[in-house]
Amino acid sequence: MEDRLHGLADSFRRERDDALRRKMTAQERLTLKKQEVDAMTATLNNLEEKQKQLKVHMSKAEENEELRREVSQLTKEVEFQHAQLLNKREKAEALRGELAVKVKQRQLSLAKVCDLLHQQRERNQQMIQSLTTGRSDDKLKSVEAAKELLLLELENDHDGHNLKKWRDWVQVKIQFLSDQGEHKRRECARLETIIEGYRTNMRLSVSDSKEKDETSGDVVTEKALVMMECSA
Repeated sequence: MEDRLHGLADSFRRERDDALRRKMTAQERLTLKKQEVDAMTATLNNLEEKQKQLKVHMSKAEENEELRREVSQLTKEVEFQHAQLLNKREKAEALRGELAVKVKQRQLSLAKVCDLLHQQRERNQQMIQSLTTGRSDDKLKSVEAAKELLLLELENDHDGHNLKKWRDWVQVKIQFLSDQGEHKRRECARLETIIEGYRTNMRLSVSDSKEKDETSGDVVTEKALVMMECSA
């Protein structure tokens, strides 16, 4: 009986020891599992932090890329506008050159027209003076001789033929002088119209370009001098 009790006691001790060992093993396994879970949690947290940092980095990279694209686009636009500005500047310089040439040509044409008008006025004045005053001795002698011839022919004119001849000659001469005077007046009016047209065109041209070209002041001055010469 005692042996059986000792055997049962030994059996209980072995079972207790086995249970303790299993408990300790289970506790160790639980501790290892907890450590593994903690390690996995830490790893997961690290991965999440890295993911956040990567997202931030990617966001900054995307922003930088967007900024780079915008800068590139702005650079292209600025270069295009600069090219357009250079093209417009070249066209403006060419237009200024053409305008200067046209103004010079108009000045020369206006000077020629003014010279023609002066010459025409001088011829008209000379003609008027020759018809009124300033006759030379030769012309006076010719007039006296013509008077004597006219009186002689009229004295011997019994049928009125010489009177009619001289009357017709005088009418023809008067008509000729009248036609010449009318022609001169029309020519003067035509030249004055041409001069006024040149002046109007030059005023418009100079008004359009006086703020674009520094030489506009010289052009206006030359134009004023030509107009003063024409008016003299």
